[in-house]
Amino acid sequence: MDNIIDKTKKLIDSFESSELISKLDYYKRIVIGNKELLDLIKRYNNSTDNYEKLSLKEKIYKYDEYREYMKYYNELFYYIMGKIKNRKYCLSLVNKQDKILRSKKMKILIVAHPYVVYDEYLCGNIIRYFKDEDIDILYSDRLNRKIAISYAEDFSNTLYFLYSKENIGSSFYYKDCVDGIVFLSSFPCASDSLVNELAIRKLKDVPVINIIIDDSTATSGLMTRLESFVDIIKARRDNG
Repeated sequence: MDNIIDKTKKLIDSFESSELISKLDYYKRIVIGNKELLDLIKRYNNSTDNYEKLSLKEKIYKYDEYREYMKYYNELFYYIMGKIKNRKYCLSLVNKQDKILRSKKMKILIVAHPYVVYDEYLCGNIIRYFKDEDIDILYSDRLNRKIAISYAEDFSNTLYFLYSKENIGSSFYYKDCVDGIVFLSSFPCASDSLVNELAIRKLKDVPVINIIIDDSTATSGLMTRLESFVDIIKARRDNG
């Protein structure tokens, strides 16, 4: 509760407008406008007596507007903490991928939506196959978004879909750093069927394979295609 008004202002100033922030700002103004309530909060913040603070806290929480204010404050606080945690996690993945990029091992880039490539049922066999072949894997969604989009705009300045921009941008960014590129397309995804095909036609001097994934994809046929693809990139690497 210490300096809760000031903390809230900083949170509001640092985030985009939303219904949550609007409600929080509304109740903040009500709290500030209630001199009696504001006086209780100030006394609570300045008090060093635990018994007095407990008594003041009980009085403060009798005000409906303060309870509403704290409800939205807590929602915003945990939303922000979640965002920060997610950003740190994404940054760790980007840093990990940068280290892989500097290795001398054979590398492939997998271009796919996260809900496809990280689905164990759909793509688990594909990921395990490349790892068993001692091939490092880069993922299209682990490139800085701004960089990916800038490369996508060189490919097409009219491309609408954000995830497609990130995927296509990553493929052009990494094309000279990997031994091959694997496009994993979801069967019912209309944007994949168009955008991936256009990107594959423009990608030069790097082996590319496009695999369409659905729940009935036959494992045997899939493995045969992957084996042929790996043979190609290994032969290409051996021949310099």
